[in-house]
Amino acid sequence: MRILIGMNGTTGVVFGIRLLQVLAGMKDIETHLIVSPAGEKTIEFETKFKVAEVKALANFCYPFDDIGACLASGSFRRDGMIIAPCSMKTLSAVAHSYADNLLTRAADVTLKERTLRCASTFHLLSIWGTSSILPENITSTWNTATLPQPLLSMSGPQRARTIDFS
Repeated sequence: MRILIGMNGTTGVVFGIRLLQVLAGMKDIETHLIVSPAGEKTIEFETKFKVAEVKALANFCYPFDDIGACLASGSFRRDGMIIAPCSMKTLSAVAHSYADNLLTRAADVTLKERTLRCASTFHLLSIWGTSSILPENITSTWNTATLPQPLLSMSGPQRARTIDFS
């Protein structure tokens, strides 16, 4: 299974990092990571991780501004994409097909291929059920809902704790 992971500069990069850690332990999952420049700064500020350590968790990493990378094409087969964390700016860009960087272009293509699975906005938005948070044209394609599993939450810079929502 081939999964694209996008991370940007909004708070909550621990969600993307934890996702990469979990997926790295699954033998049949191939991860392709795109981290924005602001995401790289947020990783260093909010967590104990170095950017290189986070990128090492993925099978493949791509420059944020490489709009010509293979991920920008529909011919690159993917099983889904997760954007965690996802700022409102990125969510808006994806919702309106404003693909000015590789992260939003890859999400745009993934939507076109109808394989986008998750965009984490404010750390709790997942694309699986239904929600009135997004415009109607997006919810009909994405089917959004909140994540019902244990999540990571920030309790200040350099500290993360597990919250069990069960």
